[in-house]
Amino acid sequence: MLLAPSLIFLLASHSLLPGVSADVISDLSGKGFTVSYPGASNYTTASQPFNFRYAYKPAVITYPTTIDQVSQIVKVAKADGYNVVARSGGHSYVANGLGGKNGSIVIDMQNFTRRAMQCQM
Repeated sequence: MLLAPSLIFLLASHSLLPGVSADVISDLSGKGFTVSYPGASNYTTASQPFNFRYAYKPAVITYPTTIDQVSQIVKVAKADGYNVVARSGGHSYVANGLGGKNGSIVIDMQNFTRRAMQCQM
């Protein structure tokens, strides 16, 4: 039986999807920031690599708006045993913005558009 190349690609890419525990999704949902995961309507676009040779699939992609939310995401990732990577623009040839491997939690920093600095004398 011969399979069409597109079907072979579909089967191969499906096997690369990381197992995402329901715990990490529920731990991150409802905290005031957007969470994208395999099966969510925005996941395919959010997990699109710059270089298709390195098409890693993150477990979850988050879009925090505050420093406290970033802290919450890191704490949940650590508690649930996930690696964390920040994505903040630009392109990474080896898809480090997607974790550099399957199953990472991505903290997308696109909502952080201002910088502030406090100097103490």
